[in-house]
Amino acid sequence: MKKKYVSFVMAVMFLVTFSFHNACAGGWKKSYHAGTFDKNFRYMGGTEIMFLTPHKGKIYAGTSMLSNVFDFQNSISAQILVKESAKARWKLDYQTDKQILRVDYLASITLGTDGQGNQLSQPVNLLIAGLCDVAYPYPQQ
Repeated sequence: MKKKYVSFVMAVMFLVTFSFHNACAGGWKKSYHAGTFDKNFRYMGGTEIMFLTPHKGKIYAGTSMLSNVFDFQNSISAQILVKESAKARWKLDYQTDKQILRVDYLASITLGTDGQGNQLSQPVNLLIAGLCDVAYPYPQQ
């Protein structure tokens, strides 16, 4: 039984390695490595990248810490990262508060009117984020 298990594990490892090699050969390249520091020595983490959103010629990423296996009290919170060009390195754009564990939504929007519906002289383009706040009080049932 042990020999069968070892053979199975080796076959799976081979397939994973082969698949990764083919993905890289096809032009795919890993550009973000969680657990590193940006050029300003700010830590960039995350257990998942939740969103990739283009905005004003850059690409933004929202991270999640929901799958973190460590104590949430001692971990970092969700982050918004930015890559300013295809060849640029990722850098930290925004660090959320400790109780924010995930960027649930990230979008580039353009507003053409103000709060009263009046036309703006120039449209305003904003990057907006929806955040998962674990400290938010939910109503009692």
